[in-house]
Amino acid sequence: MALFAIFQKIITDSEMEIKKINKDGQKQLAEFAKKAKRELISLKRDFEEKLAEKKGKFLENARNEADFRAKNEILEKKQKLINEIYEKATKKIGNNSSEYYSDLMDSLIEELPSKTDGQIYCAEKDKKLISDILRKKSLAREISNEYLNSNDGGFIFKTENMDIDNTLKTVMLQLKEKTVIEIGKILF
Repeated sequence: MALFAIFQKIITDSEMEIKKINKDGQKQLAEFAKKAKRELISLKRDFEEKLAEKKGKFLENARNEADFRAKNEILEKKQKLINEIYEKATKKIGNNSSEYYSDLMDSLIEELPSKTDGQIYCAEKDKKLISDILRKKSLAREISNEYLNSNDGGFIFKTENMDIDNTLKTVMLQLKEKTVIEIGKILF
C-alpha cells in the first residue's frame, strides 16, 4: 500500500470520525449559543435599569466580548477535534501489527537515500518488522543495537552527514502540517 493510499485511508477514516464528532459539536455549539444569548439578555436588563444613558455602548462592548469568547471557544474546540483526529490516526497507524504501520515503514525505508551507508535506530519492538522489510527489498542497512524509546514507532536513519527522523511522531507531525487545512475544511 503506497504512502498516498495510506494517507487516503486516514482521510477516509477521519471523515467518518468527523461526521460522528460533528454531530456532538453541533449540539455543544447550540447549547453555547443559548447560554451566550441568556447572558446577553441578563446583562441588557441589569444595565437598562442602572445605566440607561450608557446602555448602547455597554451592550456593544458586551456583544463584542461575547462574540470574541464564542469564537475563541469554537476555535479551541475545533483545534481539539483536529488534534484528536491526528492522535487517533497516530494510534491506529502506530499499532505495529497493523497493515498501515507495515506499509508506512516499507514506504519510509524505500525513500531512504540508496547510495548512503548508515544505521537504522528503531524501537526493539520494530526490529523484526524493519529487518523483514530490508530483507524483502534486498537492502543492506545495519540496524543498530541501540534502541529508541519503545513508545516511539518508526526509526531514525543516521549517517556521518545526516540524520533522517522517520519516527511515527515526526511523520505524523509532517502529515499534520500538510493536511491540517484540508482536514479543517472537511470538518468545518
